[in-house]
This record gives sequence, structure tokens and C-alpha cells, in this order.
Amino acid sequence: MLLLLTWLLCSTGLAGQTEEDIDFNSVRANPVLRQALSSNSPYAATTDEASIEFKFRENWVDSQVDHFVKQVHQRLSDLKGSVQNAVTASSGLLADTPQKKAEATVALRQALAKAEDQSRGLRTSLSMILVELQMKDKFDVRVGQGAQAGGFETEMKLLSEQTANAEKSIRDYFFKPTHVTSIADLKDANMLDYLKRVERIARTIRGKL
Repeated sequence: MLLLLTWLLCSTGLAGQTEEDIDFNSVRANPVLRQALSSNSPYAATTDEASIEFKFRENWVDSQVDHFVKQVHQRLSDLKGSVQNAVTASSGLLADTPQKKAEATVALRQALAKAEDQSRGLRTSLSMILVELQMKDKFDVRVGQGAQAGGFETEMKLLSEQTANAEKSIRDYFFKPTHVTSIADLKDANMLDYLKRVERIARTIRGKL
């Protein structure tokens, strides 16, 4: 099970990335971020690029963008960690003693609760920036009979996949030089959809424990 999650995250090219890997110059050029994060600027907007006011405002917006993407990066790392802990704990449900199974159940419940909260918190933060981005797809989570006895293998795979999808979508939009510049370009399932899926899957599995 742990190997499954590792493969899923590595297959997207995201595993092991650190804050130092972020191209801040590219991120600062994202017009959606700049517009959203400049609304509370203490400096008045001006088109005179030679003025000191323009430079102060641009530097202030740069700092806001940097702070935002660092926070998103950290929240993604925390979410991935909780999902990985959940996958690890779920394998303990296959243990050969009642005590080990009970310990695994407690650990799994805690990891899923964290993943649920972290996914919801990250989705809320992103939705405040991407105000025009709406969740589009309907996602139904069903846990089959005997799932717990099998360590929730199918459900853990789905949780891992949607976490990887959420991270890839967020990184493609915010962290890469080739990011899209219009919310209208985000078709089908988007980062908010994927994060909502993670939240629902985690909550559904936890409800079966």
C-alpha cells in the first residue's frame, strides 16, 4: 500500500519537491494572483512605471504572492503527509492481532481527520483567490462491503490518486512557467474539485471505522 502512494506521487513528478524548486519569478507574473492579492495594497495603483509609487506597489504585491505560494506549498506538503500516514495505517488493518488492528484503526482515523481538514482548508484558501472558479463535477464515494477487512485498498488508492491530481493541478496553475492565465482555461475537474474529492473520501472512510 505504501509503495502504491509513492508510485502515484512520483509518477506526477512532484515527489521530493521543495520550496526552493518554486520559480518565484514565474509565479509573480501570474496575473490572477497579482490582481487578487493587490486589493489590500497600501499603495495606490498607477500606470506610471517610472514612479516610486509603482515600484513600491509592485514590490508589495510580489511579497504577497511569495507568501501565498509558500503557504500553499506547505499545505500541500501537510496534506500529502496525512494521506501517506493514512495509507500506512490502513495496512495495519490486516495485522494478525486484535491489538495491532485497534492501534491501526486509531492511527487511520486520526490521519484521515487531518487529511479531511487540510484539504478543506486549502480549498477554502484557493477559492478566496480564484473567486470565478467553480466546482464542476459530481463525485460519489462508495465503500464496498468488506472494505475494512481488506485494508480499504481500493479507497486508499482513490484517495492517493485524487491527492496527486489536486497537487498537479495546483502546481501546473501556480508554480510552473507555463501556467494558464485565465480561469476559463481550467476545464473539466479542477483543483477545487480534486480537493473536495479528497475531503469526501477521507470523511467516508473515517465514517466506516
